[in-house]
Amino acid sequence: MRNGLEVGMLVACTTILACNDDDPTGSSLAPLDFGANLTGVAVRPTGVITGATGNASIRVTTGFTGIYDPNDTQLTNFAYSITVNGLSGQVTEACIHGPAGVNDVSEELASLTITSQQTSGVVVSGTFIGTENPQVSGDSLVALLMTGNAYFDVHTVANPGGEIRGQAFIINAPLIRR
Repeated sequence: MRNGLEVGMLVACTTILACNDDDPTGSSLAPLDFGANLTGVAVRPTGVITGATGNASIRVTTGFTGIYDPNDTQLTNFAYSITVNGLSGQVTEACIHGPAGVNDVSEELASLTITSQQTSGVVVSGTFIGTENPQVSGDSLVALLMTGNAYFDVHTVANPGGEIRGQAFIINAPLIRR
């Protein structure tokens, strides 16, 4: 009987040790996706009366892998687009600002590329690495996006301070292990 108990304990200990694995099976890493719903009411310091609306999206990856890995030492890549509907005129500027909550105004972190002079449709798209502010790294911009402390805005001639604005929100955030 004693041998059976010893064998049972040995099997139990081996099973416990074999299952004590904190590494995920398969990669949990994926790109980070963020969005923003842009309206005139959201413009700060004073909302804009406009029927224009928009949606911004931004995908964040590191290196050339197509995923976001916070432990990767390669540069952080940002791919973005903004689709609008009913602007008062052509886009004159589009940018990402932060750090800022929904009622705050903050400095520009990234100027976005205008790709169309239409007042509806995809008017802004492109990619960038890092930010235009030397004190805000690409990783810091990711943190601002993840916490909702960054916003997108679109400017027109009629509204040089911004016609529509939207706060960033997370669309997907994979489990990130450091």
